[in-house]
Amino acid sequence: TISDIKLGEGVNVLAFEAESFNGNTTNRQLRITANSLPQFVGKPFPEPNSSTNDPNQKMGAEANKASFGGGSAEAITVPFSSLKKDGVEIPADLEVIQTQEAHKANTRAIITPKEPLGEGKYDVVIKFQSNVGVSQVVYSFYVDTTAPLITVATLEPYAARAPSKPLSVKYSTSDNH
Repeated sequence: TISDIKLGEGVNVLAFEAESFNGNTTNRQLRITANSLPQFVGKPFPEPNSSTNDPNQKMGAEANKASFGGGSAEAITVPFSSLKKDGVEIPADLEVIQTQEAHKANTRAIITPKEPLGEGKYDVVIKFQSNVGVSQVVYSFYVDTTAPLITVATLEPYAARAPSKPLSVKYSTSDNH
């Protein structure tokens, strides 16, 4: 019995060798993979706290992690996603794109609203889960489809050939948020 082994991250190999009194030998190798690093969640779109003028904006994020051997045990899933405006859930479809290679697993979640989005602030939550735990991305973005308002004050009389005082144009701008 071997106990209290400290394994490193990644592939660990234990080798066993035995020899009989007659000189016959045999060996075995036991490969143990330690994968304890959680997945990294990033690349949210649109950018957090950004504004878009697209009422059909898709939103999402990616999760990546180390993978040792592939297979469904190493996959990253998306058990939960949410799109809300003012605390109210917005109906949306979720598309999950999973890729897996020999040494990494990648999952991209894309949320597509079922109806065009109105003006305002939207909150996005996407939860990623794998054999090494749960990670999530939480962010907000704004939909702004109204052009800024420019107001120009009435001009005072001005004569370019005989200016008694310089021309002054007063204006102001405003936006939705």
